[in-house]
Amino acid sequence: MRCPRCALTELSEAVDTCWLCGYSPATAGAEEAPPAEPSELDARRQLAREFRIDSLLERPPGPIVYLARDADERLIALKVVARPQVGAAEDRFQAAADAAAQLDHPHILPLYRHGATENFLWCATKYVDGRSLAGMLATGGPLELSTCLRILEQVASALDYAHRRGVAHGTLTPDCILVDANEWALVGDFAMRGLLDAVPDGAQAGEPAAGRDQRALAAIAHQCLTGTPMGEDPPTAEDNPAGLPLHVSQALRRALSSRQADRFPSVLDLVAALGGLVRRESAQEGAGLSGGDRRRGRGPGRPTPARTHRRRSRGPPRRRRRRCGVAWHLLDPGGPGESRAGRQRLSARRQRSIGAAEHLRAA
Repeated sequence: MRCPRCALTELSEAVDTCWLCGYSPATAGAEEAPPAEPSELDARRQLAREFRIDSLLERPPGPIVYLARDADERLIALKVVARPQVGAAEDRFQAAADAAAQLDHPHILPLYRHGATENFLWCATKYVDGRSLAGMLATGGPLELSTCLRILEQVASALDYAHRRGVAHGTLTPDCILVDANEWALVGDFAMRGLLDAVPDGAQAGEPAAGRDQRALAAIAHQCLTGTPMGEDPPTAEDNPAGLPLHVSQALRRALSSRQADRFPSVLDLVAALGGLVRRESAQEGAGLSGGDRRRGRGPGRPTPARTHRRRSRGPPRRRRRRCGVAWHLLDPGGPGESRAGRQRLSARRQRSIGAAEHLRAA
């Protein structure tokens, strides 16, 4: 018969104990204590109504991740978390998932669907054959600065795209960043904001989510370059046991500042500073230059050139006089209304022009 508890295995007379859930007919009548929280087996059973689960990618503790297929036979990564007891957290999850589903960026993991079961909240994203950044650091150790910058530039472009649309990640960790074999990075878990570590370590109450993203990205950069998670105190230029370059240490210290006004204007500026560069747009904005001044190349210490002449108003193109052959004044000067004095002046000019032409031919 089929196991009455999990309904996933067959029980026979020779094997009367379910190897999956531990059910035994001999102890079925005994009173059993209810489980403290739903198990992975419960999640598999509840999600089997909508998805065909192929394998288990990540197991508790932490979110459960399945490799599954949906009704359209798309290969998906199905992330599952226990349904919170507080209704406000579930509402935040639904709102964050709706906003994440609207994001369309090459470095953001596409979110297909999200929903809830009796005991779990879930979201289905595109499956990417790669490793998380946390897994790369665990197996390979610290990254070279060039490799770190190549990955962080992609992550920063995804975060900046989301920030400009009013969406922040809020829970950015190395586990949220997937990297494939070609070092193409994808940022996921936008929908998990409010459920998984809603306030990361070092964040302050009331701090904007975009500011938390910059602090989190700086902490990820420190971990990528040193191989160890960053402690409570940010690195300094004077005392730098990790051996980071001076400009890297200074950029991390600025991004991890407790004052929002001291940080970089955006995560793109943070990554540029890590590479020893200064974004021109931010430098000009910080100097108070207008868009027209930036296009004309003006800046502090460069006076505005004075206008030397007034631009002539545009009008119909003027017909230019010909300078070759017989000049225009050799034409018949006569005409209705032409005065005698005018005809004499034109005739004299014609004679001078003919004389000049004969002189040139003789020469």
